[in-house]
Amino acid sequence: MPKKQFYSSSVSVPVYAAWKCRFCKTNNFSAGFIICKRETSSSSWRIKKQEEARKLASVLAQNEWKQNAIDIIFSPKFAPQKMRESLSLNNTRCSRCKLKPRWDRGLGYQLFSSMSFGFALISGFVAVITPVFPVAWLIFFLCVLGTLYGFINAKAYKKAIQRMDIKFLPVIGSQNEELVAFAEGQGKSLLSPEGVIDAVKRY
Repeated sequence: MPKKQFYSSSVSVPVYAAWKCRFCKTNNFSAGFIICKRETSSSSWRIKKQEEARKLASVLAQNEWKQNAIDIIFSPKFAPQKMRESLSLNNTRCSRCKLKPRWDRGLGYQLFSSMSFGFALISGFVAVITPVFPVAWLIFFLCVLGTLYGFINAKAYKKAIQRMDIKFLPVIGSQNEELVAFAEGQGKSLLSPEGVIDAVKRY
C-alpha cells in the first residue's frame, strides 16, 4: 500500500502588534508575521497525483492568506486558534517584567498529541493481539490520555482567549499593500505602527 505523503505551502505577511502586559500593565510592541499554512496529502505513487496535491496546497494558501490574516487582526476573540497557529512575533516578552502574554502559547501540544495518537493506534493493536501483555495496555491508555490532553489544551486556550479582557489582546496592523486593499474592500482599515501603539495606550 502506498505511503501517504503530505505537502504543505505557506504565505507569510509582515505585521506588527502592540499589547498591554496583563501582569505589570506595560505597553509593548513587536514586529513579526502572520503565516497561513495549508496542507494536503496523497497516497498515490503517480507523480501527476502528487504534483496535483502539491499544487492544491499552494492554491489554498494563496487563496486564503488574506482572509486568515484579517480574521486574526480584527477578530482575535473569535479566531483564537488561528491566532495561536499563525501569529508569530519576534519578541513577546514584556519589556519590563519579561513575562509572555497568555495569548502567546506554543504549539508543542499539537506534536505531543499527534504522536500520542499514533502510538495509541500501534499499542492498541499490540494490546488486542497480545492481551496477556499488560505493558501494551498501559502504553495504550497513557497515549489516549496524551491525545485527550491535546484536545483539552486547545479547548482551554479558546475559552481563555474568549474570556480575556480585550485590552490584553494584541492590536495588530500591517502595511502590506495587498492586505491593506483586501481590508478596505471589506470596509476595514489597518492601523499603522503608531496607530496600534496609540490604541493600546487608550486602554
